Amino acid sequence: MKTLRLLLLLCLLAPSSLHAQEGPDDASEDPGAEVGEEEAAEEGEEGAGEEEASAPTWPIPRRGVSVTLPPGTLEPGGPRLEVILSIVINSAGEVDDVAVSTSSGDEVVDRAAEDAAWLLDFFPSMLDGQPITVTIDYPMVFVPPPPETPPVVPASLSGRVEVKGSLEPVGYLEVSLYPARLKPDEDAPEEGGEPAPAEDAPEPDEPGSGDDDDSAEPADDDDSADDDDSAEPADDDDSAEPEDVAEEPDAPAPAPVIVEEAPEAEEPEEPVEPPRVKDLLVTEDPLLVVTTDEDGLFEFEEVPPGLYVVAVGSGGFRLEKYVEVLDEGGEREVVYRIRPTGVPETVVVASRREIDTPERVLTAEQLRKMPGAGNDPMAAMQSLPGVVHTAPTFSAGDQAQAPVLRGASAEDSVLYLDGLPVPIIFHTLASFSITGDYLIEKAFLKPAASEARYGDLTGGVVGLDLRSPRSDRVGGYIDPGLGQASFALEGPIREKSRFYVGLRRSYYDILIKLVMPKDSPVEFATAPYFQDQQVILEADVAPWLTLGVGYIGTLDGLKMLGGLDDDEEEDEEESENEPWEVNMLTDMHRIYLRGDMKGPNGLTNRITPALTFWGTEFEFTSAFQFRDRHTVFHLVDDLHAPLTKWLTLDAGVILEVDRLVQFRNTPASTRESEGPSVDLGADNLVGREVDTRVWLGGYISAPIKPHPRLTIAPEFRIDWFESIGDVVPQVRGRIGYSPIDEVRLSLAGGRYVQSPSYEELNAISGNPELGPEGAWHVNLGVQVAPGPWLDIDVQGYAKFLDNQTVSSNSAGTSFASFADVGDFVPDEEEDPTHGLSNSGIGRIWGLEAFARFGMLRGVGITGWLGYSLSWAQRKDFEGEEWRWFQHDRRHAITALVQLALPGEFSIGARFQFQSGAPKTPIEDSIYYADWGWFVPVYGELYSARGVPYHQLDIRIDKKFRKDKHTIEIYLDIQNVYAARSADFDIPSYDYREEFGFQMIPAINFAVRVEF
Repeated sequence: MKTLRLLLLLCLLAPSSLHAQEGPDDASEDPGAEVGEEEAAEEGEEGAGEEEASAPTWPIPRRGVSVTLPPGTLEPGGPRLEVILSIVINSAGEVDDVAVSTSSGDEVVDRAAEDAAWLLDFFPSMLDGQPITVTIDYPMVFVPPPPETPPVVPASLSGRVEVKGSLEPVGYLEVSLYPARLKPDEDAPEEGGEPAPAEDAPEPDEPGSGDDDDSAEPADDDDSADDDDSAEPADDDDSAEPEDVAEEPDAPAPAPVIVEEAPEAEEPEEPVEPPRVKDLLVTEDPLLVVTTDEDGLFEFEEVPPGLYVVAVGSGGFRLEKYVEVLDEGGEREVVYRIRPTGVPETVVVASRREIDTPERVLTAEQLRKMPGAGNDPMAAMQSLPGVVHTAPTFSAGDQAQAPVLRGASAEDSVLYLDGLPVPIIFHTLASFSITGDYLIEKAFLKPAASEARYGDLTGGVVGLDLRSPRSDRVGGYIDPGLGQASFALEGPIREKSRFYVGLRRSYYDILIKLVMPKDSPVEFATAPYFQDQQVILEADVAPWLTLGVGYIGTLDGLKMLGGLDDDEEEDEEESENEPWEVNMLTDMHRIYLRGDMKGPNGLTNRITPALTFWGTEFEFTSAFQFRDRHTVFHLVDDLHAPLTKWLTLDAGVILEVDRLVQFRNTPASTRESEGPSVDLGADNLVGREVDTRVWLGGYISAPIKPHPRLTIAPEFRIDWFESIGDVVPQVRGRIGYSPIDEVRLSLAGGRYVQSPSYEELNAISGNPELGPEGAWHVNLGVQVAPGPWLDIDVQGYAKFLDNQTVSSNSAGTSFASFADVGDFVPDEEEDPTHGLSNSGIGRIWGLEAFARFGMLRGVGITGWLGYSLSWAQRKDFEGEEWRWFQHDRRHAITALVQLALPGEFSIGARFQFQSGAPKTPIEDSIYYADWGWFVPVYGELYSARGVPYHQLDIRIDKKFRKDKHTIEIYLDIQNVYAARSADFDIPSYDYREEFGFQMIPAINFAVRVEF
């Protein structure tokens, strides 16, 4: 506004001079009032020197006036301008004339003052009670407006919250901004007191945050000694040293210094430490609160400049406080690294899933923390309900790698690695998964009644899902290990592309060669070793498309020589110890492409072609030899399309082409229905076969939700097995209903069909005329989750097997009757079926209860308790009695407890118990003099039970976090109390006694550094 009012009312009330209208020209010099000449003459006659009898009164303005100046006339903050006007005021108090007596120097101001004066109205000047006309000097002062206060430019604070050490983003975490100020200095002098000496006064604090460091650490000094957590000081130009420095009285003047090349700036002063939180007064309520996004990013906008404390924490993370000084207009970017407490505020174990089929899922963190598993995903899965403990096996390269699930044979279940069927999922010699734990996102187990997506099975599904490489930064881990070493490196290539490279290699072979005596009867030409490696590249080529290419490889090997010493080598023919050789090799190399497409409304489609080269070799002298080489092509397409709010479509196809080359020099195969027997020297089956087997399958599932609490999913699957020339349709389905939010009821089942294994179908030792094997599954489940800390899952199930492949031939005799044993001659007539047929049936039923819990009473307590009750029976041929399945275990209990203590220190224990497996007892033995050894006499097939399996494992681990890396140390002890195992019972030489292994505790100590 450019309108100015007349200021200084005093000037209005007290004009500088008062003149009579007829007075002389110099009347203005008289400070007193002057009158006309006649009145002055009369006064002079009355007598000079006497005091005036009367004087005119001052005219008093009745109202003020406003003066409007053109815009820009007076500059804000400029000098004051004064105009003195000569104004003639008549006896009526009106202005008769206006003239500029003293100019302001600005014509515009003078003119405005004159114009305003004409609008004045006065109480007239009075003389002896009569109004008179007077002339007065009337000042008008124009005060320019004060200079405009420059607007305060707000600051901004943005950044990222990470887990200290691992640098993983912390999403959905509250970040609070509290205004703060320095506490009063207790040493400051009281008012009027003497100031402290300059040399004793502390330097003033100039709090701030570093501009050249993208990370800020807590201002608390809890861990400042070892973690360098304090924020960097500000780099302010205003924080230079004082210009005025007191000198001693007689100090000589410093000599001039001539510098040829002057530095760009003076020596910078030492950084000023920011104030600590305890030195500040912080408001009770935050000024602003924001929540980090899924990438851990946050931003405070339009923040007034000042001193603040930022609080970050809760939700399982330690509360951290950071001091920030926000300068006017500053844009501060920070990285806050916070520590997990190790004790989550809320332990969430309940999961709201609507798959409505039996499923167990373990996350990457749960897999790592599993006691007795040694950080291995597959070892961790062994303790879930429905998984039957079996003796360790060194066979590899076929479906036998799958665990026994709910009474189904290992070869009846399938393995999946990142969405594709895989023949090998763990190492032959070490039982470790071929990808390790660092790359795993989750592991899952479907013991029965799986969805239509999974085919070529009558048992269950075990799978590992891999995660994508990280895109925020380059990181990884190094694990020197005991007996093995591993590392991984991953990170972004460009903004929308990323990579992962990992390698693990055992060094048992090096240790064995170092400690093996040179005169040992056993020589390791190739000591046991295993290795796996992974390479993954991913790129977001479009908002709706992500492409990936990867390589997963594994290699196991062993070669031993023995049976000869130096003397025996001289006379090999006369030696009773014949030389022997064991050679084992397993390898797999998979190369895959992947396209993940995302459409609107949750539409997804994944297409994965893959080429896998894998094989196995095993040789034990000339008694047992086999070699298999596979070249397998896979093409999998999975579509998920939410059509409406109540209808979803899931569909997909799988193509598998297996080019197989087999060599066999083995005894005739006998399945588990034969029980133990004695080989009397039957000839091996020898041959080589080249075959190509094609499997083409497709499925469709249409989950319907007629009500928000009800899901009905009819499913259909069809498979074509070229190897057996059969097309098999399979109808499946599932229903789920939630009567209340805390309860979910489910029913799932249907038809499941698989092709016999390539071992059973080959023409060398199997039967190429075998047909498909089938099963009917039904599963009823009840899931109760009364709160996020408890999840109870109870399932009842039944499986009915048909067309199972069984064997009718024996590799020897049971010697139940020892008559005419010397006349025994193996049947030399060639059988193209090798005794294999589809006449077997089976029945399996049982109950599982699985409770997962999480509690918090100063420590985080998580774990589970599982119980299985099951029966599994088989019948091989019509007319036979039902017999127990060789891996039938009636009762199984698993218990897991893990304590998460403050400071990321945790202790865990796992206990497992399973009833003894069926066994065929040895009732007697007979000495056979012609051969010089005892022959056992077996009782009824699987009529006895072995000793129960039980084992206690414990794990202790601790994490140490630095700025950009984490050191994890853990101690894992398996079989703590050295329980006896029935996995390898050994009879005495005369079969009258039986000895079991007393397994010693297995101790694994490891240190892993993640960066």
